[in-house]
Amino acid sequence: MSVRVVLADDQDLVRTGVRMILEAEDDFEIVGEARDGGEAVAKCRRLRPDVVVMDIRMPVLDGVEATRQLTALDPPLPTRVLMLTTYDLDEYVFAALRAGAAGFLLKHAPSEELVAGIRTVAAGDSGAWLELGMLLARHGARADAEHALREAAVGGDGMAWNNLGWLLVDDPGREREAEAALRSAIAAGYEPARVNLGWLLARQPGREREAEAVYRDAIAVAASSDGKSGATGIASAWSNLGLLLSEAGREDDAEAVYRDAIATGDSSAWLDLGALAERRGRNAEAEAAYREAIAAGHADAALSLGVLLSRQRRRGPEVEQAYRLAMEGSEANVASLAALRLASLLERRRDRAAARACYEFVIERGSDKTVERAALKLAALLVEQNDRSGARAFLNVAAEAALREAGKQNEVDDRRTSAPPPVAPVEAASAQARSTHGPLRRLRVALLRVRR
Repeated sequence: MSVRVVLADDQDLVRTGVRMILEAEDDFEIVGEARDGGEAVAKCRRLRPDVVVMDIRMPVLDGVEATRQLTALDPPLPTRVLMLTTYDLDEYVFAALRAGAAGFLLKHAPSEELVAGIRTVAAGDSGAWLELGMLLARHGARADAEHALREAAVGGDGMAWNNLGWLLVDDPGREREAEAALRSAIAAGYEPARVNLGWLLARQPGREREAEAVYRDAIAVAASSDGKSGATGIASAWSNLGLLLSEAGREDDAEAVYRDAIATGDSSAWLDLGALAERRGRNAEAEAAYREAIAAGHADAALSLGVLLSRQRRRGPEVEQAYRLAMEGSEANVASLAALRLASLLERRRDRAAARACYEFVIERGSDKTVERAALKLAALLVEQNDRSGARAFLNVAAEAALREAGKQNEVDDRRTSAPPPVAPVEAASAQARSTHGPLRRLRVALLRVRR
């Protein structure tokens, strides 16, 4: 059975484009078009489509008011509204969802997203508030994200409660609210929230036993699940429980947890077991565990193995092989750290060309923090080779990375400081300078070396 659609947009080109996309599918029927909100309401009342794809900003009657009128009709229409907007964080999106829109999409979204969005809305499962809340959280608009997630959670959406709890975790003084949201997620059947709740409890002094119980519940639920709802968080539950026990001085219990995880098929626990053995000074056991993790496909364990071998003054080729394996098979951050360590090893061997390749690898793939380190190291390397113009270029790369990293850290500090004391203007300027003092001082020193 086809989905009957009305297209409402004041731009002919947009309506034509959407029509062409939908007519290329077998399950859509375009039953009408409208150039403004008033015409859209009239067409929907007469044609009773399944979905109206509505532009937010239109003449005569905008999309928000048109949606409000459609959803207020008595008797109600079977029509669900999918909003189109130019900007992903447009304030009109909030108003549209409050007015009763079932979802929203960006006008520049790929055609497959448009098709999927209409099908989802037609099926009655939009998740629009949840999607908006996650989008706002990624953009740092925390207050708006909280509002959207609370709207999503009204209907008992477990994932919305979980995301709300995770959002509140970093807000000073709101730990109880975060805990309540995570418990609501669990009550709604969203089992991965158990791991997040355990993590929240573990960071609160005196609640370690509660955290342990929550982690063990998460493991038990996952073990008895069908592999869908509960099993997704079992690996992190094992890992977090082991870490909690280790930090409490219960190393034997932590080791037992990791070995239980391995016995149930969680090969990532080899990495945790290796780290625990290393902390206990059992280097041979640690090395064996890291090698087991690598054999199971966890290339990030190769970085830990390389560091362990390096501290033991083992042969260079073994260390180099471990770092190169981590660079090839790990996620970007681990690969960048391995490349930095390998570059240092290569510089000690005077293999500057290979070291430079490692630094360039980090600059291409690393985080701002590792990019700053790699760019500074590479600038110093180029100074030694009398390539001053190249050194200056990489100093600029380091400066940009340092400033980006300092800006992110200031945002984190702002969130974690609930009520900062008044600061005099001069003191405020000094504090701002100190917030980037470390990286900028390193850059000034390096720049002086280049100028000499």
